[in-house]
Amino acid sequence: MIDKPNYIKLFTRSSHLLSLFEINHQDSIYMTQKLFLRSPCQKAIDFSRWMNGILDICIVFCYNHSMKTYSFKLYTSNKNKHLHQQINLACEIYNHCIALHRRYYRLYGKYLHVHGLQKHITKLKKLSKYGHWKRLNSQAIQDITQRIDRAYKLFFRNLKAGVRTAPPSFRKRRKYRSFSLKQTGYKLLHGNKIRMGNRVYKYFKSREIDGNIKLLTVKRDPLGDVYLFFVTDAVESKE
Repeated sequence: MIDKPNYIKLFTRSSHLLSLFEINHQDSIYMTQKLFLRSPCQKAIDFSRWMNGILDICIVFCYNHSMKTYSFKLYTSNKNKHLHQQINLACEIYNHCIALHRRYYRLYGKYLHVHGLQKHITKLKKLSKYGHWKRLNSQAIQDITQRIDRAYKLFFRNLKAGVRTAPPSFRKRRKYRSFSLKQTGYKLLHGNKIRMGNRVYKYFKSREIDGNIKLLTVKRDPLGDVYLFFVTDAVESKE
C-alpha cells in the first residue's frame, strides 16, 4: 500500500485537475479514488499515466455531464480494415508529434505550441513521404495534437509544482485504440448506415440518436471489433 503522504499528494493534484474541468468535489473524490484503487501495483504507480487517465476521464465526463453518448457496434466486414488502418495512421501521427515535441525542446529549450505543431503537420502532408497522412481526416489529426498539447501542459504544471511526473510517451500501434471526428468526415445515412470517407458501414442500431451530434469517436477493442461513440447535445434524462 502506498504511504499516506504520497496518497494525499496524488489526491490533491488529482482533485485540482478535476476542478479545472468544473467537476464538483464529491465527483472528484469518487473518480480519484476509483482510479487510485484501480492501479495494479500501488507502490509503483506511473504518475504520468495515472494523471493522463484522469485527464481522459475529465474530458469524457465533461461531455457526458451535459450531453448524451450513444454506443453502437459496427457489423463485422472486410471494410473495417480501412478503419483499423486509419487508427494505425493516427498512432503514427501521434508518435511523430511526440518526437517533434522532444526534438523542439532539445534544440530550443522551449515548448512547442499546438498551433505551430498543426501548421507543421499541414506542411508535412504536402510532402510525398507523408502524403499518406491525408487519408486521415484533418479534424482527427487536430484532435491528436490537442490531446498531446493538454498532456504536455499537465506535465509542465506538475514540474512547476514539484510533483513527480513524466512527459507523454510513444504509443504502441496495437494499443492505440481510436480517432475522433467533430463535424466533418462522416455522414449518417438512412437506417443503420454511416458514410465515412468513400465507404458506407453498417452498425447495430439499437435506438434512435437524439439531438445534434457533436463528436464521433471510432474505437476498436482488443478483439478487433469496431464501435462508434456519438456524443450529442441531448441532455441525459435523470430518474
